[in-house]
Amino acid sequence: MPDLGGLASAKAVDALTAKKLVPKPTGVFSATVPAGQVVSQDPPAGAGAKEGQQVTVLVSLGFPAILLNLNNNIVSIGGGSGQPVKKVAASSDVEEEPSITPDGKVVVYKRHAAQGDGLGQLWTSKVGDANSAQPLTTPGFDDGRPAVSPDGRVVAFVSNRKAADPKDTDLCFTRLDQAGAQPDCVVDGSTTVSRPAWAPDGRSIVVVGSDQQQAAAGQTELLLYTSQTPNASTAAEWLRQGFVTDAMHGQERDDQVISAAFAPDGTRLAFTATWSGGAKVFVAVVEGGVIATAKPKAVPRVSACELSWRPDSGELAIAVRDRGCDQEGRIFRVDPKAPEQQIALTGVSASAGNPVWFPVVTP
Repeated sequence: MPDLGGLASAKAVDALTAKKLVPKPTGVFSATVPAGQVVSQDPPAGAGAKEGQQVTVLVSLGFPAILLNLNNNIVSIGGGSGQPVKKVAASSDVEEEPSITPDGKVVVYKRHAAQGDGLGQLWTSKVGDANSAQPLTTPGFDDGRPAVSPDGRVVAFVSNRKAADPKDTDLCFTRLDQAGAQPDCVVDGSTTVSRPAWAPDGRSIVVVGSDQQQAAAGQTELLLYTSQTPNASTAAEWLRQGFVTDAMHGQERDDQVISAAFAPDGTRLAFTATWSGGAKVFVAVVEGGVIATAKPKAVPRVSACELSWRPDSGELAIAVRDRGCDQEGRIFRVDPKAPEQQIALTGVSASAGNPVWFPVVTP
């Protein structure tokens, strides 16, 4: 069996074909091997080989970058090591809470004044063109926590524009191709919501929310909405299904869910919660679009606030902050199956949060 290590994919295929072996190239993420080069092979180099034998060749796809807010700007960093750092949106205002379209071309984020009046606005910017920034929603409200739909056409976000109480935020929707249009909101005066997250099929959204009783006890839970129409952009198409995490824990005062993210493969929902003290990471099983409500186990050794799944559902990017997730902190990446191996991507002197993996777009 020839040694394919470090070869370009095409040369590895040629080397196997010359020996009448059948190559089976498979792309994998690698933080150390350049894109297009062989990471490993099975059978290994030097093993015996028979004519017509199939050889699995793992070829590096490189490593996806991560979006985040860093020192009040939106930047991208290398997902492998944190380098290089590139500005995506920067102004004299504060830019934070990024989301990105599935084609990796447009970032949606919240922008507000550094010495603000409590109001925020959604903006968009084309990746690689910092001068392309423009507002998506109209000013005068507190719009935030944008989440781009799986088809890249709709933005779910939270806003107080329909509420009598400025602190009461609802789940709202707007289309990316209709800047300045009036958004459509799921108005519910008894529930305050934040941090929407789409399921990969576009038929479910979870938000962090609390009703009046929960708010009085300092609690937040994950609230589920579903739609028969994937990536629906109107409030009437979304049906409230209730709180899905309230049966998972002991209902202690000040128990809070902080953030959630569906795995891109649709099989898991990761979320962070302060159950039993501190912000821990939990992973719930998702099967057929249904979130299992059995009490999930915390991922050991991992404390986090916001989180995001890598496009292959293999790792999480996490924001590690203070105990109550009130301050900015550092970004790490971690495989939930190997939680003892956490890779720091930002330094201790930086103020970072809200990590989001760049999508991987195949030609």
